[in-house]
Amino acid sequence: MHIGHSSTSDAIPAPQPEAPPDINSQSPTLSAETEIERIRRERIGQNIYRKALMEYWRGACAVTGITLPEVLRASHAKPWAECTRDAERLDVFNGFLLVANLDALFDRFLVSFDDQGKLMVSPRLSAVEMQKLGLTQGMKLRWVEKQHLPYLHWHRNQFILATSNHHVAP
Repeated sequence: MHIGHSSTSDAIPAPQPEAPPDINSQSPTLSAETEIERIRRERIGQNIYRKALMEYWRGACAVTGITLPEVLRASHAKPWAECTRDAERLDVFNGFLLVANLDALFDRFLVSFDDQGKLMVSPRLSAVEMQKLGLTQGMKLRWVEKQHLPYLHWHRNQFILATSNHHVAP
């Protein structure tokens, strides 16, 4: 298969992007308008939690087995803000070490896992999107322990609610 430019005269030209606006000429005080000062509460245990998940999952994604630390995220099944105690926030069974794309989907309840660890995918994701995201049939957590189950149940309930609140166009 050859990929290249078509030599026929009926080829459709690619749309030309518009020139970006000159934002420097629009406002001399732009930085004052685009920056705000915030006071925030740090998640002190976050680094401890990531290290614990890295150790628990042996430095590899809980699903794919990818070992590149730069793309691995410490993902909570029951989010930090929803936890009532620090013990829940820092519990390794409340989390999965996931590659960035799985973490983003898991965090937004577009994927979840059943009690055997099998990946559940929202009908909001098309087959094309699933393919582009690298999601395949049979993906599952490398292991599941009984201590994961209460957190998986919590996450799965949110996944079901999110799925039922969004209608998929036929």
